[in-house]
Amino acid sequence: MTTPLDPVIAQIIPLLPLRDPKTMTPQSARDQLRALAASRTAIPPPEVTSARDTQVKGAAGPLAARVYRVSDEKSPTVVFFHGGGWVAGDLETHDRQARLLAIETGAIVVSVDYRRPPETRFPGAFEDAFAATRDVIAALPSSAQTNPA
Repeated sequence: MTTPLDPVIAQIIPLLPLRDPKTMTPQSARDQLRALAASRTAIPPPEVTSARDTQVKGAAGPLAARVYRVSDEKSPTVVFFHGGGWVAGDLETHDRQARLLAIETGAIVVSVDYRRPPETRFPGAFEDAFAATRDVIAALPSSAQTNPA
């Protein structure tokens, strides 16, 4: 027996950016992913205690970031890099995923908006991810950091 498709999911599937890679451009992929995120605006995002915009250090300068917390208590920290194939996603398209990650893990989630191709060639996004992770670690209280062996 086949389970019927959820009506909300049935509305989202046609909006998914699953297009012909031969004709898709980086901008069209970004537009389609933003349209998908916008299609959910009628549904309130998962509630967290706070979601604060900030900046972290990237490989070539400051990067936009957002810090999600589910409590004011001491918590582990997760550095989150949005999806989109290193090309299409951003803080807004993956806001719900970052919120859910914070809720499900109880961690502080730092979502980082790295530079993307084609404007920034490889390995720019990777270098941003590495620099941002180092910056987040450096900002942690020294008691939260471990001393590698």
